[in-house]
Order: sequence, then C-alpha cells, then structure tokens
Amino acid sequence: MDAALPPAAVAVAVRHRATETSRAERYPWRVPKVTWAVVIPIAIYGMLGLAAYFPTWPGDPSRIPQCTCADAGLNTWFLAATAHAIAHGHNLFFTSVLNYPTGVNLTYNTQMPLLGLLTTPITLTAGPIASLNLLMWLAFPISASSMFLVLRRWTSWTPAAFAGGLLYGFSPYMVGQSTAHLHLMFIPLPPVIMLAVFELFVRRTGNPRRWGVALGLLAAGQFFISSEVLVTTGLVAVIGLAILAAARPSQVLLGLHFGFGGLLCAVVVLVALLAYPAWVFFVGPEHYTAGPSTGGGLLLRSDLLGPVMPTSLERFSPAGWAATGDNLTAFRDYSENGSFLGIPLLLFLVYLMARSWRHRWIRFSFAMAVVTFVLSLGSPLNIDGHSTGIPLPDALIKHVPLVNDLVPSRISMLTTLFVGVIVALGVDRLRRFARTRGMADATVGLDSGPAGHLGPARWVAVLLVAALAVVVLLPRWPNRTVPTDIPSYFTSTKLDRIAPDTVTLTYPYPAAEHVQPMVWQAVTEMRFSLIGGYALIPDASGTPSLFPSPLQPPAVQHFLINEAGGVPFYVSAPVADDNTLALEVRHFVLRYRVGVVLVDRATRHSALVSRLFTRALGMAPVVGGGMDAWYDVQSSPALREPGS
Repeated sequence: MDAALPPAAVAVAVRHRATETSRAERYPWRVPKVTWAVVIPIAIYGMLGLAAYFPTWPGDPSRIPQCTCADAGLNTWFLAATAHAIAHGHNLFFTSVLNYPTGVNLTYNTQMPLLGLLTTPITLTAGPIASLNLLMWLAFPISASSMFLVLRRWTSWTPAAFAGGLLYGFSPYMVGQSTAHLHLMFIPLPPVIMLAVFELFVRRTGNPRRWGVALGLLAAGQFFISSEVLVTTGLVAVIGLAILAAARPSQVLLGLHFGFGGLLCAVVVLVALLAYPAWVFFVGPEHYTAGPSTGGGLLLRSDLLGPVMPTSLERFSPAGWAATGDNLTAFRDYSENGSFLGIPLLLFLVYLMARSWRHRWIRFSFAMAVVTFVLSLGSPLNIDGHSTGIPLPDALIKHVPLVNDLVPSRISMLTTLFVGVIVALGVDRLRRFARTRGMADATVGLDSGPAGHLGPARWVAVLLVAALAVVVLLPRWPNRTVPTDIPSYFTSTKLDRIAPDTVTLTYPYPAAEHVQPMVWQAVTEMRFSLIGGYALIPDASGTPSLFPSPLQPPAVQHFLINEAGGVPFYVSAPVADDNTLALEVRHFVLRYRVGVVLVDRATRHSALVSRLFTRALGMAPVVGGGMDAWYDVQSSPALREPGS
C-alpha cells in the first residue's frame, strides 16, 4: 500500500482483499480470475499479431515477407538447414552445403538453431517457409506475453501489465525488424533474463541455485536465437547492476553473497551448453582471424531526434516528418530506426515520472531507458542524420570483445523494455491510488483529497494523452508479403535427376540480394550442395564479409553476379561474354566438380547466360518447370575436348 494514503483507505483495501480471498474459498470450482486475466491479454496479443502479415497466415507455405531475394529468404534457409542437420545427424554449427567448397561457420550468422529445432516437424512436413511465417507471427504475441507475465509480478492491475507488454511486443523496434529479421524480433527471453538477474542479485528471494540454473538456461536459449541480443541484454544487465550498486553500496555484499552460488550455477549451465559452439566460433573452420569490417555496426545508429520523429512504418505519420525520420539511419534503412516513441508517449512518461518519482523502480527504469537510448546512439552523436563529432559512451566500449560487434540502433529494443516498465508501474500506481482513495471516500466520507488526487478533468486529460500515444505508434500494417514464386521445377519429378549432394551452380549466383537459389535448396531439403551463398563469410584477410568466398577463375563469379543486377557493396569490372569466358567456365566447372547447372528463366539476362553455358558445356539444356538444366556436367562433350 502507498504510505501516503490515510489509515482509513488502507483499512478498506485490506478488507477488500480479505473478501476476495473468502470468495475464492467459497467457490473453488470457478475458473480463477487470474486465469482469464492471463489468457485474454495473450489472446489479444495473438490477434493483433495477425495484422502484421495479413492475408498471409501463420504457417502459410505459399507467401513470404519481403521477398525470396533477401533476408527473409536467408531466414528460410537457416530454418531448413537446422531441420536437415537434426534429421540427418549433421553438424548444427558448420555446413558445406552452402558456399561450396569452403563452407559456412554458422555460429557467426543468424542461424537461430533453437527456433529451427522447435519448428523442425513443421519444416520437414509443410516446408521451411511455413515455419518462417509461423515464427514471424508468433514473435509478436510471445514477446509481448513474456513482458506482460514479468510485469504481472510487479503490478496489481492486469491492464497496466498488458500496456507494458503491448509497448514492448509491438514497439517501433519490433515493427521495423518485422520486415525480415526474425532473429531480432523473436525476443521473449530478454525480459525473463532481466527478471532472473533481478531476483538473484537485487530481490534475493527463493533458491539462488534455481535462479542461477534458470539464468543459464535462458542465456543459452537466447544465444541459440540471437547471440547479438544476448550480448546486448548482458551488457545492459551489468550496467543496471552497476547503477544499483552505486545507488545502494550497502547492498552490494549482500547481493554478492546471495547471488554468487546462483551465478556459478549459471556459468556451469552455459559452459555445458555453449562450449562446443563457442569452440566453433573462436577456432572452428572458417572462423574470423581479424576484426569486423562490414561497417554496419558503425553506421546503423539511432539519432537524437529518433524518439520524436516517426518513419514511414507508422500509419499516421505526417509525410514531412516521415521523410525526416526515414533519413535518420544510414542507407535510409528506417527498418533499423527503432528508437521512435512519439511526443504523446513522451509526455505521458513525463507525467508518470512526476507522479511517481519516489518509486525507486520507476526511477531506476527511467535511468536505464536513458542509458540504453544513449548507447543506441553509438558514437559520435548524430542529430538529424548529421554527425556532430561529439563522442558518446559507445566509444568507451567499442573495443570490448563481442560488444564491439553490436549494432547500436538495435539496443533500442531494451529502451522500449524499460519504457514499458515505467508505463506499467506508473499506470498501476495511478489506478491503485485512485481506487483506494475512492474506497476511503465512500467509507469515511473524505473529501476529494489533496492536490495530488486525480479529479475527472485530470483523468480525461491522462486518458486522452494515453490514447494519442497509442494512435501515434500504430504501425502501417500489413507488411509486404509476396508469392514465393519458386519455379515449379523444384516441386516436380524433374528434381529427381539431381542426385543427393550434387554440387550445383545456379543463375542467379547466390549472394546478397540474390538468395533465391538458397530458398530452392531449402524447400528441397538440402538436396544439393550450392556454390556461392549469402552469409557472413571470412574474406581473404579473415574479416567477415557479406559475400561468398572468391572462387577461381574469378571472372565466372563476377559475370553471373553482374548479369543478375550486381550487389551494391560489391563492385567488379564488367566481364565480356566471349570465348575466353566460355573457357573459364569449363575450368570453373572442372575445378569444383560441378554436377548440375540450373538457370532460372525468369531472371534478368537468363537467355544470355544459358547461351554461355550451352557453348561452354557443348550441350543444350533440358527445359522445364521454369528452368534451364544441364545434368551430368562432368560428362559434357566440351570438357573432354583437348585444351578444355
């Protein structure tokens, strides 16, 4: 109870709770109110999530978010690769069926093996695209529900916890990442990880070893969804504990004494579960030997105007404001601008902070919201898309291993988490104060109360601002989904002519923005090994690159990529289609033991590419199912000619 309430109000509240308890004892056969108080909010979250990709339904195998040509196609491949590895007993963390013959170290990539494991039955029966659509929808309600259930531990009013869960699970960060990044939007575990840390080191109740085991399992689970989100959550948890230690130094030894055993249990669990993938990460095949060079982490940062400037992802954003918000992130990639909160919500937060400043956890959550927002700004400070040159705290931690790989703008995920805590706790206190005051008024005839009491006019104003906050944050849904347009070749008996594990060269050549061949491979249960691929792969210097390993002779790779439209961050000199190139194609095919060549007839310049392969291999393709196919390539006449 609030200590500021008069004794009469406290007495009324106590009697009310006693009455509720006696009712539960008298009618034990009734469904407890708490059951419906949990089921109904979760059901609402689920229904709201359906709007994200409508008319695509969870488990739909025929449509895909965005397109099969980019990150959605990559996510599809990862889900299929995990299911295939589990079904055939293959290595979960390294594969050579992609980027053949070098292979891919999957621990560096957005592999999501836990999600792949959970959906393996669906992937093996309905296909990986069905699994992708199920998980993309599920990310919204399960993330919101996780936050809601955590907040129920700290609030007495279900709508308050519901509001906090709604803000976290349907935030602009989530809306932005929902365009394609499954691993970044499937975030039910960070709130529970924060809860475990809180219970272990701050609240210090229950069995510390159980909390420690839970923390270890949660952290390992998050690693197997997204190591980036795990590192972000761990970093912010450590900062939060440091702030609490500075605020109450007398509690530090107590916290360490209680939590040490639990922390040790967490470490044991993590070592047991992550020892092998960590080995693959640091010293396994195709690991990095130099620092990151992709540059995304340096460029994708929040902007100081981000919280107040909407983007094109918000439904009611004025065109001029949206244009400004879209340009606050590098490459105009506004899907990575998750810092928007909106002026009404900011005003609502200011009001809640002013009303509840004495509440230590509201003050703490405010401090953490500020800290995470500052971290999301990266360094130096950007204002309106322009660098000011002013260094920020990110400059102090960017040399810390693992932390230096983080993309700053994505830390805004945790900003919305702490904002959600403020909203839930603040609204809960408003309602509790009003209810207990009202009971006291009705019982003992108190007046309307001191100046701090909310009268009708103030309630109307508060509710109006809260409603505006919701309206401003409404997303411009549904997200774009398209038919998969997978050539019928890959669902026909023609595919039987490709023997399992056959090395396959395709056009388009698999690379960033040309992921279609990886989707073909995914829906055929990894039937063939694929030359090329879109993944984080070490380049010649050992630094991560978003381009497949260079193969010899390089002209073949360059020609196929350029003819399909190129890749923006990869520039190669034009390659002429002549006899020299045909000879190099023969050398390429022989060197890498290519067994099948497939050309998608719907891809740009496919006729030109088919003519090249016909000349180089000395035989015509088999046409059907939207593809030109050359089988038994190693037996082709041209490869047996002298000088080939």
